[in-house]
Amino acid sequence: RFQRRHGLTADGTLGPQSLQALNTPVEQRIDQIVRNMERWRWEGNRSGHTEVRINLAAFSLEVTGGEQSLFSMPVIIGRQERATPLFSSQIESLIFSPYWYVPPTLLRETLPRIAADPSYLHRNHYEVLDPAGNFLEIGPNFSRRWQQGEVEASLRQQPGPWNPMGEIKFLLPNSWSIYLHDTPKKRLFSRTQRAFSSGCIRLSQPYKLARWLLERDSWGQSQIEELFDSGRSRMIELESSLSLSIGYWTAWVD
Repeated sequence: RFQRRHGLTADGTLGPQSLQALNTPVEQRIDQIVRNMERWRWEGNRSGHTEVRINLAAFSLEVTGGEQSLFSMPVIIGRQERATPLFSSQIESLIFSPYWYVPPTLLRETLPRIAADPSYLHRNHYEVLDPAGNFLEIGPNFSRRWQQGEVEASLRQQPGPWNPMGEIKFLLPNSWSIYLHDTPKKRLFSRTQRAFSSGCIRLSQPYKLARWLLERDSWGQSQIEELFDSGRSRMIELESSLSLSIGYWTAWVD
């Protein structure tokens, strides 16, 4: 119980992290609570709001309605060198069966593999697009010229079980290109510490959040099931956007 309360792996073993938590003086815990109370003051009174709250310290997402917690789920956040930023925004739209556009940081790592292996793009379900969004044919020297910056192109991966976006992507305006999304790597949600992403937030139950958002927009059950089963890439603009806040809370009342 002590390990669960302190966000540790609940294995009943007195390891280094559990020993450190047991030896934390009460004065430090009081200071921790005071700091978290101050963070709540910065946010102002948000009671009564319906919103999505993501707590990076707890690796969790919670949907609240008024004073009630409607549901929650484990999430995966950015690793230390690509930490998820703290900000507030709105969930405005959903994309089912999304494409994945390889970000510039990862593209630099991928280009040498494309140049070294002519079958790399096809085997990994990638497409190359010009700045206008047209498909490009990859000739013998194209990969080398692309790697050297002589041509401008983007790389995207087709929807499917290989796609790191999974089956649903949730869009929210922000300056860091952060979004929420599904993931094919479900096993990582069983970890206690879940900082594995490049900054975006992976959801353990994306269909639960998507269904709730669509029902909130007055979608019928048959419409939702048809949308879930279609397998087509499709964007849904929400009529009622939903507030979202990403914070860092190391103490809270449950």
